[in-house]
Order: sequence, then C-alpha cells, then structure tokens
Amino acid sequence: VGLMCSGPYQLGAWKPGTEIDVTANTHYWDGTPKTKNISFVFVTDGSTLTTALTGGEIDGAFNVPPGSRDALTGKGAGRLIVGPSTASYSFGPASATSAAANPKIRQALNLAIDRSDYISTVVHGYGYPQKTIVPPFVWASMDAKDVYQKAYDALPEQEVDIAKARTLVAESGADVSKPLVLAIPAGSKELSQTAAIIQSAAKDIGLKVTIDERQPADFGALFFDASARAGVDFVATTGYLETPGVLGYPQLFMLPAEIGGVFNWTNYSNPAVTSNLQAARTATDPKTAAEAFVKAQETFAPDQLQITLAGVYQLTYLSSK
Repeated sequence: VGLMCSGPYQLGAWKPGTEIDVTANTHYWDGTPKTKNISFVFVTDGSTLTTALTGGEIDGAFNVPPGSRDALTGKGAGRLIVGPSTASYSFGPASATSAAANPKIRQALNLAIDRSDYISTVVHGYGYPQKTIVPPFVWASMDAKDVYQKAYDALPEQEVDIAKARTLVAESGADVSKPLVLAIPAGSKELSQTAAIIQSAAKDIGLKVTIDERQPADFGALFFDASARAGVDFVATTGYLETPGVLGYPQLFMLPAEIGGVFNWTNYSNPAVTSNLQAARTATDPKTAAEAFVKAQETFAPDQLQITLAGVYQLTYLSSK
C-alpha cells in the first residue's frame, strides 16, 4: 500500500514473487542516495541468472551459483567477490516413520560421501569440509570462541568408509527394500548435483534413493506444511545462520517441536541435548553458554540430524558498471 518508513529508499512497485522496485528517498536524513532506482528481481534458475549477469541484463547478484565461476571470472566479466559465510549444503530426514529417521542410516550415508570430490564437483572449490551443522565462521569473533573452536576441533574429521557404512545399514534394522525419496528444488544445478552424489553413494552401501525435483513454491512448502512432506524421506538444501550466535540454526532441528524445533521432523528427543541447548539459550555469561552448547553438540553431532556436506563461501557478483 506504499507504506513509507525512515530508510533511504521508498517502494516504487511490487510484483509479488517477481520484482520489487525502489526509488531514492529524497528526504532521507543522511542525504539522497546516489543510486536513484533499484530493481530487485528473483531468479530461481542458476543458468538463467548467469546469462542475465554476463549479458548485462542484471547488474549484480548475491548468492551467485558456484557453477558460474568460469563465466563470471572470464575476460570482460565484472567482479566475483568471495567472502566468508555461514551457509552450508546439507540434507536431513523429513519423516519420523521412514528409514531416514534411523540414525545409523544417516551415519552410513555420511560415511559414503567423499567431501573433497563434493567440494570440487558441486561448489567448484568455493567451499570447505564442515564437521557439523554450525560453521566455524559463526563463532570467529565471539567472546568464547576458544571454547567453540576446541570442541569443533575435537569432532572427528569427515571420512569415507564404505565397509563401515554397509555395516551400519545392516545393523540399523531399517526396511531398506524401497527407495528413499530425496526432495530438491528445481533450477539449482548445485542441489541437482548434490542429489546425484547422494544417490550414487547410497547405491554403494546398499540403499536406493530416488530424486523428487520440485518447483520453488512446492519445495518451500516442505518447510511449513507437513502434508507436503508425505512420501518424502530426505530434503537437501542450503542452510545458514542468519542471526548472531551459534544457536539460530541447530536448535531448529535438535529441540522438540513445542519449544522451537520447527524442522525436527523425526521427533528427535534427547534430554541431554535439550537441557544443554536450553541452558545455552538462557545463559547470560558467554563462556557458560558456550560450554552448554558444546556439551549438546557432543551428542547431536554424531546423530547427524543434518548431514553436512560442505561449508560454502559467499559469492557476490558486481558488473563493471
């Protein structure tokens, strides 16, 4: 409705799901912005975005697909800016009744995927092995960073062990006669490659995986509509922390649903994890909070509620304009 607040820009036009146009606020307290008009467009297909950037149709973008590296760093291209990030590629269980809810199945899949191959293939080197759901960059400037880092360093390195993975599948007691369904968003080359890698690794250890590619709106529904997850065993996605501190992301998966675990779709419940995460949430002393969190991490990390495949760098592109 044209609501105007106190920022440097005011709403020009809004086409829901497609485009937002803003214009400079000439009454802004710190002076009129140098850029008079900005159009934010939403492109879900990575190839389409790359073509628009290299063709000059779009002047810049956040979260540029790593697969566009060559096109965006070649002769005549603009600037591809690489920076630290809280983002990571991962996949996790979507049902409390499927084999995906069995921790030994998740542990087996974790052991079957070669992280170095994943990083070179999927993110074109713009990533690094990440041991658990929270990336080290999150605590790099926190008061208790030494506590977090020491606990992270103590976690086992990502390794490939097909024999051990097959043993875990056998020990799980899970019904693996029917395929596990892995949902991914359409238009993401990186997540399509991720799904193919998971599928291949699963085959190596005696599991079958089928890929369910969904349009963005249908994929988004998985995260807030339980009925949309019917028949889905795993969901692969890019996750990230968007608030300060280590708790913003993991508590969504590790806590019971009634106290914040909105992505806890397997009804995971571990009293030690819950009590320690709650202690970390309520502690006023940074070191006390850190110590409580890493105690929780000691338990939830091996349970693989999210199988973290790689941490990734932030990629931002700016045209030569």
